[in-house]
Amino acid sequence: MPDSRAICYADKQEGVGNIWMQPLDGSAPRQLTYWKPGPIFSFAWSRDGKWLAFASGTQMSDVVLITDVGR
Repeated sequence: MPDSRAICYADKQEGVGNIWMQPLDGSAPRQLTYWKPGPIFSFAWSRDGKWLAFASGTQMSDVVLITDVGR
């Protein structure tokens, strides 16, 4: 966190990705965001600590097998 009193982290619980805050004083973690399903790829706070930017989306991948290219 910008105030150096907690650490923020992305966590996926029950298929939903959100940002959580863990205070450094040992108190319980607190959920900061309440978003719909989807992973959080990255996030960052503004310098003044008032804004939170994040990247979220769907992970997709394709696999292509190419064989016998020399024919």
